[in-house]
Amino acid sequence: MDGRLRGDFDAALRAVFNRDTLERWLDYTMDVRLDDVTPPNVALPITVHKLIEWAESSGRLDELIGKAGKANPDHPLMKAFIAAWQEAAARPQPAPARPAPAPAPAAVVDAGALRRAMAGAFSVDELEQLCAEVEDELRKQGIDEPLSLDIVGASGGLQNKILALVKYLDRRGRLPALVVVVRRLRAGVI
Repeated sequence: MDGRLRGDFDAALRAVFNRDTLERWLDYTMDVRLDDVTPPNVALPITVHKLIEWAESSGRLDELIGKAGKANPDHPLMKAFIAAWQEAAARPQPAPARPAPAPAPAAVVDAGALRRAMAGAFSVDELEQLCAEVEDELRKQGIDEPLSLDIVGASGGLQNKILALVKYLDRRGRLPALVVVVRRLRAGVI
């Protein structure tokens, strides 16, 4: 979705929902917890921006748009956005400038099993290097997002740092990149 449409969708969502109604609607209609997508207690504009980013990165943007359009189809901003979105979808799209991101592994990632496997396979000192490897993997997928233990808010011992890293990546729909890297660095661990 281009920047103009993204901005229009952002404005429509903020006009239709407040944080509380967005949280309930997302849970009931898409089975997604808003706190898993965006940090709690942040302003609605940031919440909506992070929600759109999450939907794009997790391949659920069309679902989010379709269901949001049905939530309040008569609101002028939502109605205008849906019309623009449908018009853009009907136009032939140019070939992408770069290859599409690699598909996520087919299996659903069990975050608990991943954390336990990582705790047995990596030391505290190796976790920062692991972050760099995941950052490189994301970049290969066309996602330019810095990653470090400081960024994820990791502190304490090995278990706490791994927990912070896994939760951070999971909230952003980036956990499959961690799985790819762990499998590459420690074959057979997961």
